[in-house]
Amino acid sequence: MISFPEAFSTEENLNGFFAGPRHITASLLFLLLLAALPGRAQDTETLDTLVVSKEVVISSSRVPQTAAGSGRNITIIPASTIQSLPAHTADEVLRYVSGVEVQSRGAFGTQSDFSIRGSTFSQVLVMIDGVRLNDPLTAHFNSNIPVAPSEIERIEVLHGPAAAQYGADAVGGVINIITRTFGQPDRGRETSADAEIGYGQDNLKTGRAGFFYSDDNYRIGGGGMWYDTPGQSLGEDYKNRFSIGNASLSAGYQLGEGWDLSARTAYDDRDFNAKYFYTASPYDDATERVTAWWNQLQLTRRTGSQVTTLKGSYKHNTDDFIFNPDTPANHHVTKLLNLQLYQNRQLSSRWSWTYGAQTSNRFIKSSDRGRHNDWHYAGFTMVQWQPGSPLTLNGSLRVDHDENYGTELMPHLSASYDLGQWIFRASGGRSIRSASYTERYISNNLDGPVAGGRNIGNPWLKAERSWSAEAGFDLFLLPNVRFSSTGFVRASSNLIDYVLTNSQNIRNDDNLQPDTDYLYTENLSSVRTAGIETDLSMNRKLGREWILRNRVGYTFTDTYSDEGAASKYVSNYARHLVNGMVSLQKGAFETTLSGLWKQRQGDRAEAISAYKSPGYSVWNVKVGYELVQNMTIGVEVDNLFDERYQDILGAHMPGRWAMGTLSWQL
Repeated sequence: MISFPEAFSTEENLNGFFAGPRHITASLLFLLLLAALPGRAQDTETLDTLVVSKEVVISSSRVPQTAAGSGRNITIIPASTIQSLPAHTADEVLRYVSGVEVQSRGAFGTQSDFSIRGSTFSQVLVMIDGVRLNDPLTAHFNSNIPVAPSEIERIEVLHGPAAAQYGADAVGGVINIITRTFGQPDRGRETSADAEIGYGQDNLKTGRAGFFYSDDNYRIGGGGMWYDTPGQSLGEDYKNRFSIGNASLSAGYQLGEGWDLSARTAYDDRDFNAKYFYTASPYDDATERVTAWWNQLQLTRRTGSQVTTLKGSYKHNTDDFIFNPDTPANHHVTKLLNLQLYQNRQLSSRWSWTYGAQTSNRFIKSSDRGRHNDWHYAGFTMVQWQPGSPLTLNGSLRVDHDENYGTELMPHLSASYDLGQWIFRASGGRSIRSASYTERYISNNLDGPVAGGRNIGNPWLKAERSWSAEAGFDLFLLPNVRFSSTGFVRASSNLIDYVLTNSQNIRNDDNLQPDTDYLYTENLSSVRTAGIETDLSMNRKLGREWILRNRVGYTFTDTYSDEGAASKYVSNYARHLVNGMVSLQKGAFETTLSGLWKQRQGDRAEAISAYKSPGYSVWNVKVGYELVQNMTIGVEVDNLFDERYQDILGAHMPGRWAMGTLSWQL
């Protein structure tokens, strides 16, 4: 039996679904009506599309394979969609991807947590060009993408586990940022550049720019973004101030005889008010600054039926957190080094084999977590077999050894059956998630006595272990119209979460107050998750002049834990989630509307007078008009209907925010 608090079953919430604010149901009917309108089919080469073509070769797999042959549910967001959305950073783009829940603490990329299929925010793996980005300190930093928006070619979201391919943390899914320099070496001659400036309410100043050039041998790209404001007033004596920026530069060169070399360096800086981001303490008046220096290298050689790839990355992250002006600052430095070498062999027209090895090192030096260092080693292999049309089978196996959680074996199987208009798919496998340095050591290095209610780390945490299975289909209703549906289940053990615990039951209690409650990280006995995700995407011409692009999805997720303890993050997910976007273009005019509606478990914190409602909807709009060739004036309004809401208890999200923009694109 699956049960949850009354927040999921009250008459108020049902009314909110069928007739609540912003009329989400009417909007869905409107999108479906647009899908039914007669339109002209277009070739995918002449009309940018949100629809995943069966022939698209995906990058979120070490085996070169088409989306149809992967046996997985995969969402692809191309650069054209990223540019047209009323979104400013990669995490805001992902808010409108079916099946992905983004829990934000602030606007314009201040900080967000990712959840896929009811996962915790630590159970999603974020990568740049197939290289792990997840921060060793905390998964709260995984949304800090250090790559300029103009460098992104597409974002791939692989729904469901991929630990057999990429290792720990790929439990709910994988988000892979594919960049132009690394994504396609043999691009030929290509030149592009763009720039945008903007000004909005509350003295909001924005800017971003980028360029890319390639010829037969060389590729070079770069860019940056900047968002700054003293903030909106969100409460007594509190504004959501932030100053966020990044810059990146990349280059690639085809060395000859099948060799290709790519490199990137990037810097990301985020300075913001962080009140109630992590605690519900009345003494919380936090500010935070997070910086990251990111470097990556890729060397590839193609010879006949073989492709050999060497990838390396180095991330240096700093975090300066001040809980209250009257308390000492916490300073954290983390380093992440990754190396991986693998080879793909096309053995025949039916068989493909990939094998490789990976090693990584995690390091932290922290004022409250101490100094720690962990090595990780892995070997993996993947096979794709096409016994005959229309069946494709995939198998993966990975062995991990980590100084933190020991040795783990992770298998995965998937299958697809392509009937042309219909594609049926199924997959299942095992995944793990390792504890972060925050979960293992937070507050352990502080001088006591530590105030009650604080988070306390547990050095003896075990790795989370999960078995997952899914089955679904893709239906190509019309050219450039796809409907997909996937059912999924996941059984997890040793799930890590913060549980309200008395200090008498905490082993590492040297700096704690006696008989006082703290949020202590523990391994919960078991958690079971089940749900269904659906997606309708289309790209059509309406008449001779109008172009319609839209995607809308619905995800139902239910989770049950037999532990019975009051956990912090396990229950923080949307049970019902509807999200999507619609774009209309006619000549020089284009408008895009994005929105989401979610129903979840409500919560409140009396100590800080915070209330997280059991449901809300948010809509954003962007309108652009090309004044002259390559020059566009635009208006964007975030939170169009001024919804008051919180994704994280206490962390108020901004109300309506309007801005004007002037952009140039070559």
